[in-house]
Amino acid sequence: MQKHKGLKNRIPFRENFHVASLICGMLNHRLRYPLLLLVAVFLGYLILFNPLDESIRSTLQSTAFSKFRIPTNSTEGNFQGVKFENDTVDIELPLIIAGPCLKSNDDYAHKTIKYELYTDNDIANRRRDWQNFLMQEYPRLSSFEGAAEIMASRGLPHMVGKRGIVIALGDVNHFKFLKTGIFLLRKYGCKLSIEVWSFSHELNREVKEKVKELSTLDSEVTLRYADDHLNFLPVARGKGDGYHIKAAAVLNSGFEDLIFLDVDTFVIRNPEYLFDTPEYQQNGALFWPDYWKTPVYSPVWRGQPCVDEWEQESGVLFINKRRSWKAILLLWFLNRDDELRKWHSDFLHGDKDLFRFSWRAAGIPSYFIQTLVAPGGFIVPDLETGEHRFCGISMIQHDTSGQILFAHLNFFKQTNKRNFNLTNLPISVVREYLPLGSEEEPGPMPGSRLAYGATRGAKTGFIGVNEHVCVDLVRGVERDGVVRETQFVEIADLNPEFPIDVFELLAETDLKNYKKEQAAKIEKEKKEKEETERKENDERRKKEEAERKGNDENRKKEEERIAKEKMEKKKSEKEQIDQLIKETEEKERKEREKFEAEEVLRYKALLEFD
Repeated sequence: MQKHKGLKNRIPFRENFHVASLICGMLNHRLRYPLLLLVAVFLGYLILFNPLDESIRSTLQSTAFSKFRIPTNSTEGNFQGVKFENDTVDIELPLIIAGPCLKSNDDYAHKTIKYELYTDNDIANRRRDWQNFLMQEYPRLSSFEGAAEIMASRGLPHMVGKRGIVIALGDVNHFKFLKTGIFLLRKYGCKLSIEVWSFSHELNREVKEKVKELSTLDSEVTLRYADDHLNFLPVARGKGDGYHIKAAAVLNSGFEDLIFLDVDTFVIRNPEYLFDTPEYQQNGALFWPDYWKTPVYSPVWRGQPCVDEWEQESGVLFINKRRSWKAILLLWFLNRDDELRKWHSDFLHGDKDLFRFSWRAAGIPSYFIQTLVAPGGFIVPDLETGEHRFCGISMIQHDTSGQILFAHLNFFKQTNKRNFNLTNLPISVVREYLPLGSEEEPGPMPGSRLAYGATRGAKTGFIGVNEHVCVDLVRGVERDGVVRETQFVEIADLNPEFPIDVFELLAETDLKNYKKEQAAKIEKEKKEKEETERKENDERRKKEEAERKGNDENRKKEEERIAKEKMEKKKSEKEQIDQLIKETEEKERKEREKFEAEEVLRYKALLEFD
């Protein structure tokens, strides 16, 4: 932990008063009263001269500074290092500054939103709703122990004292990520029970059976549904993207201490040791940063000072449900229906930031990992320039000491796997910022927020490398008064098996599937071509047959015509011959008659002559 270096920002009077009263509580009875006069003089100075900047809000966070006891119902500050003991809390108090927001916060926004549509009245009403929930409805809901007994009575796992892993699966096409993630957990030594959460109608029967088959003798895998009526608080699927499965799974899971993982978030090493770290033991929740910051003009800051901090990335969560029960129920309340989910997600980019704001609103401690998320990916020659370029396709998250631990492969799904092989692995290097010099860090490092400090001037952006959509760090330009440079870290130095495992289990599998798909496509096209040719041949044969039949009929008709013509010709010739014979006979008859008549006349003439 970084030691307090002195306040370079000023603390508001209200927070100083709280700190002063707590310091008094540290003193024994003999020393307390003599020092009260000094405290009163100090507070009088603050009241009269007010050397404090009211735009800055102090945050109480975990460092080895000092211990004292306060009532558990206190809502002042954001307490780190909390250890519950009856009605009091043991905490370690630092003096840490968080904020204020900078102008550069606004260019971290990665989504264009019409914030002006969120009116002050609307925001005030929403805030009043969850405040009323905490004051009126929350006290009537069952405690963590009561909820555990209710679920156990319904035949569900009794969550008290159990550790486990919760993974959300909302798409049948993501089963390969689930299978890979569980394989890596087991291979790297994590044997915790796993609950896979979905809505009852999201998965088909085949995938449901495959999930159940992932169980082993030493590690159980259970498929559970958020809308199961046996849950402590069932949650319906509704409309939208279904991100609220996370809140439902965390709330109703059968564990007291849980690791939540997105289905495409993989462990690079066994993460169980984080349960035993002081940061988790003292706070009960570990959260991880995202690439972005919540801009100053976001409705979330309406009515309160903007805090300079990174947004939360909810692909991995460590939560003690007993310690965080109030915040978990508030998270459930904020996810209770489609309309409210949409209202929040439109300016909070889904569910992710509802975790940090639910914990903050409920006054429940959490520890924000102090190492900024880094892009992990590969280096590839640019097809246009030939220059070797980095392409980040995953979010690399770290542990409490800054060591690489998780890889969220959120851009891996859109990556062309055909470019990868054992010499060009998809997740092989991580680009990280080089640390700032101590003289460039503006004051103490925060503990419960990832703010300014060592992340000063950091920024991430999207780039295109060949046909890939990649993430990379902005470097070599001045931001917030500093110029940041980067370095590459080989993942193989931490776990030489991980890059190869990811390739063989996902990229190579996808490549094999691609080849199978291509072969099947070629075979299908071949069969379709053969079928088309067969149909064409059949059509041609039919046409030829029809033509042949038509020709035969035509030939027959022609023969009949010719025969008819011959018959008619013969008949005509016969008639002509008959006519000629008749005419000849008639002529001969007439000539014979004429001759006979002439002979008769000649004979008569002879007779008369005689």
